[in-house]
Amino acid sequence: MSLVAIAASILLSQGGQKPKTNPPKPSQTAPTLGTVQLPGDNGKVGVTYQLGAKGRELHFTLDSATVGMNFSAPEDSLVAGENQRILILNFTVQNPQKEEMGLSATTFGFTAVSPDDENFKFSGYVLGLPKKGKISQSLKPAQKVKCVVAFPIYATGPVTKVMVSKGDATPILRYDLSGKLVKMESAFSKDGIDLDQTTKFPMLGKGESLDMGEFGVTYNGWEFTTEKIKGYAPSKGYKYLVIKTSYKNLVAKDAFLSFAYFDWTVSDAAGQKLPWNKDILFDGTDTPIYQKLVFGEDEIKGRVYYQVPETMESFAATLTHVASKRKVKLQTN
Repeated sequence: MSLVAIAASILLSQGGQKPKTNPPKPSQTAPTLGTVQLPGDNGKVGVTYQLGAKGRELHFTLDSATVGMNFSAPEDSLVAGENQRILILNFTVQNPQKEEMGLSATTFGFTAVSPDDENFKFSGYVLGLPKKGKISQSLKPAQKVKCVVAFPIYATGPVTKVMVSKGDATPILRYDLSGKLVKMESAFSKDGIDLDQTTKFPMLGKGESLDMGEFGVTYNGWEFTTEKIKGYAPSKGYKYLVIKTSYKNLVAKDAFLSFAYFDWTVSDAAGQKLPWNKDILFDGTDTPIYQKLVFGEDEIKGRVYYQVPETMESFAATLTHVASKRKVKLQTN
């Protein structure tokens, strides 16, 4: 056979075969970077999002949210003031970068917007859970930490807009927390969400307690007496009305107690208000209470007294927390 015929035979043989190919490699899924927040969308509790400029993102997951009368932490306790309640956000932060990333009080911005468009901005510390110590640290790659922030917001109305941001000109998370808040337990709240101080005046019976700002207050009853108080007997035709209460510190920082922190009002059957001498005395002594209440220590028992006509048989009494203006009625019959 000639060389030409051999070459032709080889070409014909190759043309009848399919070229060999390598088997396809199995597909791989890239690690998640969190869900990108779309403009105008509401964030969802329990869903992870990425926040921050490109290449500097952190993962953010809102775990839960609640409202309360106060927030207790060793270094950052808060008490709701007049027309306020405390919003508490529990969340998780994770570093998805290949380098360390910082986490501190200024890493994230938190803003709650009231129904009438007033902004309430967070300006405190990011605290680590469960110990609630201040966080200012570097997060290693893939490191995850549980955190909490708390700040005062408006006292009543739905919490429909809470914004979370990381830096300027970056996507913002917007949360509608309607129906998602963990309810508080407070005598000043009808629904566990609002703190109503204008129409909700609880009635406190003997032996009952409630939260008033940073204090837990227990009503221990009342009595009439003609015995001397601070060395003086009642004037002729009068007697003393003594109202007894106990006080306990509910927040993890010292709370100072004196007459300046509460306002007592006593009225006779005709509605006439009686003058208060601006004294809260220790129960059983004539010494005024003027001292710090340390968190975790036993309650302090005190009493206030009024000089009233000896013919008085009935009266009305209220106790007001000065800073928050929240008021409680005392059962006197």
